[in-house]
Amino acid sequence: MSVRSGLRRNWNVRGATMSTWHPTRLLTGYGWDALTAACFLGVRIPRSLLLLGAGGGTMIRQILHLLPQLEVTAVDLDPRALNAVRMNLGRLSDSVSLVEADAYEWVQQCYRRFDVVVDDVYAAGVEDVFRPEPIQEAMLGLLKACAHEDGLVIANSITARGHRAAYSAARRAYQRVFARMRTVRPPLGCNAVLVGGDDVKSQRALGSWESLWAPTERRLWAGLRVGR
Repeated sequence: MSVRSGLRRNWNVRGATMSTWHPTRLLTGYGWDALTAACFLGVRIPRSLLLLGAGGGTMIRQILHLLPQLEVTAVDLDPRALNAVRMNLGRLSDSVSLVEADAYEWVQQCYRRFDVVVDDVYAAGVEDVFRPEPIQEAMLGLLKACAHEDGLVIANSITARGHRAAYSAARRAYQRVFARMRTVRPPLGCNAVLVGGDDVKSQRALGSWESLWAPTERRLWAGLRVGR
């Protein structure tokens, strides 16, 4: 269901906000911002992105603002999510491909390699969102196989009550699979984005992108926190 609040339009499913859109503002202060920022912690500027769980396109809209030529492949099982991407992005760029499929089944048959792989697969339960598949070593191995050797594997996590055990287990899995791991936390909400790779940069890497945001949004970008 799409809900309007002033100029902002949210796509809510059972109380969970899957995407948000504003005609002039791109950053939100929440987890989407942290996912976008995490993509810039690699050894080079990404040229290709695999997004598992399209989430209505909020993150896609953000990162294309910084990298208009980025090749984006977004995979989602729910056609409503893909329709939300089309609506929120307007005319789709030729560099954006939308795939209606089970994300994890699609990954097992993936033959391409991407600079960044982002796992934002969540489903809406009766009272809360949940991950259809927990973040474990076997899953991270599949995602890592879709990334270039010097690429990043990023996963969205929640640290609120009811999610803390899963978040701790995901952190341990990241530490075992990747040579280096960091977390990115937004100024609002309870998301913690996990970033793994052979080399993952620190907070300083985000500074060079701050000037590309509107003055009203720079404080949100500056409010992101990269930790070990």
